[in-house]
Amino acid sequence: MPRPIQISVVMTTFNRSDLLAQTLDSLAAAAPNQLSWQLIVVDNASTDRTADVLASYAESLPIVSLYEPVAGYARAKNRGLEQATGEIIVFTDDDVIVASNWLSALFDASQRWPDVNIFGGRIQPVLPDQLPPWLRSETMQTRMTRRFGYFYPRSDEGFVDQSPIGCNLALRASVVGDLRLDENRGADGSSNYLQSAETDFIGRLIARGERVLFVPDAYVDHIIRPGQLTLAAVNARAFRRGRKNALEQTERYNSGPRIAGAPLKLWARVVLLMIRSWIVKPFGERARYSLENKLSFRRGFLYQRRLESQQTRANDTPD
Repeated sequence: MPRPIQISVVMTTFNRSDLLAQTLDSLAAAAPNQLSWQLIVVDNASTDRTADVLASYAESLPIVSLYEPVAGYARAKNRGLEQATGEIIVFTDDDVIVASNWLSALFDASQRWPDVNIFGGRIQPVLPDQLPPWLRSETMQTRMTRRFGYFYPRSDEGFVDQSPIGCNLALRASVVGDLRLDENRGADGSSNYLQSAETDFIGRLIARGERVLFVPDAYVDHIIRPGQLTLAAVNARAFRRGRKNALEQTERYNSGPRIAGAPLKLWARVVLLMIRSWIVKPFGERARYSLENKLSFRRGFLYQRRLESQQTRANDTPD
């Protein structure tokens, strides 16, 4: 009789077949012989070799392959959650390299701390060897790794106030229950999507009184691709971060006179940054980065405030 599944690893993937293969290789090397586990991979309508890559690991990994035709990170992750049968549910992504003891470290922590339901592991973003000129200083590289999910809040195992990050977290299935990710969040094929689907998901559990335990031995490298480090891509990421922060900071830039649904003082900040960004544009990407990144962040904040205003007006309109 098969043993009950102890760990369900849930991962979504979209058009990253080469990186996916690296992730699966590391998972195969990390397979804990003493534990029964399953790897649920949801292909979110990939058009590359993803299906072939998944099929090639069918014998070396306990893969459950699913296909979700509708674009949406959170939707695909929820599809995987519905199939998870393990006592512990682990989230990861298709662009990480996991340590050889990764799964064992998370599971062992869950046994040492039977009253804890959320566990987060260490994440180290890894930048590519070839970097754009504006990103070659040590200061800029440190700043960028923190933008891409660096998570090492303490050196030892223990409780933290921060939410763990989606490529390296574990939860007891008993606390997840019917809770699902908000499908209005997460990558959806657009450039201005509302990010942090897992942060919102974990936040709802924390609001119920759950605590987060950091497990430093559960370690993953997060592989950053060159295309993510163009100035345009970094600015798009700042825009999404601005949207997220606007939702979290409900009182900030949310009072006083409004123009087109957003507070006048927020418009003023955006216009000032636009002027300053235009002035430094001839001086190259390194000079442009700081101002353009701040501008993109404020524009994301502005976009979210205007969206909220539109939704409020729509809700106030009589049927």
